[in-house]
Amino acid sequence: MIDPIVPLIAEDDLDPTFTSYIAERRKIRDWVPNNVYALANAPELGLSARGIFDDAQSVGSLSRELRYLIRHVVSNANACRYCMTHQVNWLKRLGVSKERMRDATTAEDSSHFTDREKAALSYAKALTFDAANVPEPVYDALEAHFTPQERVEITLVAAAMNMINIVNDGLRLPLEDAALAAYAEATAES
Repeated sequence: MIDPIVPLIAEDDLDPTFTSYIAERRKIRDWVPNNVYALANAPELGLSARGIFDDAQSVGSLSRELRYLIRHVVSNANACRYCMTHQVNWLKRLGVSKERMRDATTAEDSSHFTDREKAALSYAKALTFDAANVPEPVYDALEAHFTPQERVEITLVAAAMNMINIVNDGLRLPLEDAALAAYAEATAES
């Protein structure tokens, strides 16, 4: 385990705006991701970054499941262990099958996804690898299945996930024990 390059700020030492943010997060689940405590080293920008990430998950018309599948594909494309663990945990909470979780990164070749889902996931993956060179067939499929608003939403969900992948990996953030335990449960053979 490599040590993080910034301290994880203790709750007693947090800026008051982060204290409020954490109280809201605890309404969602009983633990808070380490990136919140790391981003607290730069309170204003850190809270803005979390706001963008949180809004990309909750604002707009895309289904919650599709958003988490996009986040899962992006995290896998970036090999962000921290985020891959978190996305599997959220997908499990949503009741997504292990087959869909497993096949999301190769959705275009899987029978577990609709053509619409395949278009979104293929685009998110291509965008993550090289946003300037997304193949035309990927764009064509995206345009065939999604409105302009939805295309922007998919792009922003993928971009926000890429941002948080960079934060977590760049700052060398450790996974939380609660996240690891949930991941082990989510991926255990039934």
